[in-house]
Amino acid sequence: MAETVEAHGYTFSRPKLAAEVSNENATVVDHNETWSTFTWSGADSHCTVLPGMRHFGALATVIPSTVQTVLGWPMQDDYYWTSLAGTTGQHHAADVSNRAEAQKPDSTTFLVSCVDKPAPDVEPKIVLTPENYDDTAQAMKAKVGEDATMRLTITDNKNNDQPLAYYYFSLHLDDGVNRKNQTDSAWEAHPVQITGGSNFRQVDAHTYEGMTDANGQASLTLSQPGGAGVKTHITAKMRSDFNATDAKDVIFTVITSPDSDKARMWGHMRGIIESGSLYKRPLLADETEHELGTVRENNEDWALYDQNTSMQAECGVGHIPRQSSLESLFSAHPGNAIGTEYGWPTAQQSYLSAVEQETHSSVNLGNGSVDSYSGFKQNYLSCSGNEMVANVEVSTDHDVSVGTQAQAKVGDTIVMTVRTINALNNSPVPFSAFTITKGMGYNRAGQVSGFDDPSSGSITMDNSQYGTSQPSMVYAGTTDVRGVATVEIKATTGRRAKNGAERNTGKFLPAEYR
Repeated sequence: MAETVEAHGYTFSRPKLAAEVSNENATVVDHNETWSTFTWSGADSHCTVLPGMRHFGALATVIPSTVQTVLGWPMQDDYYWTSLAGTTGQHHAADVSNRAEAQKPDSTTFLVSCVDKPAPDVEPKIVLTPENYDDTAQAMKAKVGEDATMRLTITDNKNNDQPLAYYYFSLHLDDGVNRKNQTDSAWEAHPVQITGGSNFRQVDAHTYEGMTDANGQASLTLSQPGGAGVKTHITAKMRSDFNATDAKDVIFTVITSPDSDKARMWGHMRGIIESGSLYKRPLLADETEHELGTVRENNEDWALYDQNTSMQAECGVGHIPRQSSLESLFSAHPGNAIGTEYGWPTAQQSYLSAVEQETHSSVNLGNGSVDSYSGFKQNYLSCSGNEMVANVEVSTDHDVSVGTQAQAKVGDTIVMTVRTINALNNSPVPFSAFTITKGMGYNRAGQVSGFDDPSSGSITMDNSQYGTSQPSMVYAGTTDVRGVATVEIKATTGRRAKNGAERNTGKFLPAEYR
């Protein structure tokens, strides 16, 4: 049996037999020998230097399997004590059978290997890398109901940004603010939620804490079920002893607000295309000069018009839907689908129809009822349009099924074909600009950490690299006279990881390299 083993400048000594010490707390039999085991305080007293998780990270690089297979050391119960503090009354123990770790009560007895010297002083640097970062909003953006992914990395600023494994961090969430930088206690009923694996926990509604993995990283998944469409400021910092911090904003948008700087909330409401007709979304009061009044619904102030002159001034002649058109729109989206699926306001007012007779009418797009009246009533307004609405269709030469992933080996090429079409009639739209946004690289477990790809999952699109480690994550192109463009995508380095390309349609096309 090896008495010691060296790993990156550290010398580990084998655990002690029971006959070799007198201060053990218990014993365990492994391969016909009786070994000393210790509680955590006993282990700390037994060793001049009790190794931390950083030490065991170094040891893992020279032990390809287990300490028993390579060195013959005992591993009964699998764990060795470390110096890394956990929650109150617990410390971390290294699993020498599979390079993992877990928090254990301090009263538990485990085997102990001492190390010759402490880890050197470090200067941690903490970095949050978000997916789907919006440069205009200066925030990571996702829709309420979807997940957003962020990678946290801690490196040593003193040592060429070497990863710092098994370091604690905390995350603090400020109250959410709307586009007007306002807060509301009601919005805090549904705050941002974060998950991050077994070494990550929620302390309270605004605080989380976790620990980096063997690569100095943590994969964080953010969501905001029931969110109101607010921006949340997130600050990451070391849990103790160090002053390093980083901060990012995250926005979860709602369908009930438009993506307009005149909106109160952050949203993604759009118009509706039905049977070749375009129904524009209603306007906010601050988006028009023709409104006669306003009403607040779903946290937004909507413009109200009547059938005298204001709706004609807003839409123009020939661009106001007829009563029959609005009834057909409701029939295609019954049961208040226009309110729940498209986010349009439907509870407070009906929608004006074009003037076709002496009496006027409005259609309730929430329940389909028609209100006929003489004189004028203030209601919501949707203008009709005949503008060209460009849409994007994407396929690849490796997989053409919708919603599935194209797979290729590292070094092979995936050819993506982009087609731009008119959403009203499906005809090609030539010379249309489009973008492809590189998502983060994921391993098979769906994590953006847990692999040591030096490129952080970057990919090459038409001979330029894109990714979180590159200057840009967004490829910009233009279709040709046929409304078609091809893009060659490949990964030249890296571990097996899934990458996502997001187009300006907001849909997701995964591509897997292995």
